Amino acid sequence: MTSLARKTDFCDNADAETLAHQQARSKEGCPVLVRQAEKSDKAGVIEQARAFFAASPMGQRVDFDEAGFSAFLDYADASDAAQVWVADKGGDVVGIAGAMAFPLYFAPSVTVAQELFWWVDPAERGSSAGKQMMFAIEGWAEQIGASQLFMIALENERAGTMERVYSRSGFMPIERTFTKEIRHGH
Repeated sequence: MTSLARKTDFCDNADAETLAHQQARSKEGCPVLVRQAEKSDKAGVIEQARAFFAASPMGQRVDFDEAGFSAFLDYADASDAAQVWVADKGGDVVGIAGAMAFPLYFAPSVTVAQELFWWVDPAERGSSAGKQMMFAIEGWAEQIGASQLFMIALENERAGTMERVYSRSGFMPIERTFTKEIRHGH
């Protein structure tokens, strides 16, 4: 269990540290807190990333690379140009988000931030976790001096929902992405 969950709510029913005036609660009653990922979250982040990737259209095209994603998490932990957040419910990672910043290729003096992944476990959807993560990404983008933030919506059954979420939050569509498998040697 993370120190943040232990300090704020004593939500883990089996391992909670309690004070005389506070009772440990089951995780069902715990709030979901969004915070920057810590090294100790790595296994939970990878588990959520695997679920996100399996649900994404890209998961039908390539295999999830756990070692490669783990290396990305190490890069993000050591870099100012990338950030990963977790939705923490009583010490369990129930959602993840990640973003990177880079100079805009057509205007290198302009820094842009791009959401790379944003996932909330289906059992936790409807909580404020997704919105909190979007605000965390936007706050980070502002903090690092990005002038634009790109958010992605997967092309799946939730695309319309995500379009409405983004529109209500002030985003506007600027392009769509298409993919094609390249077969080498043909």
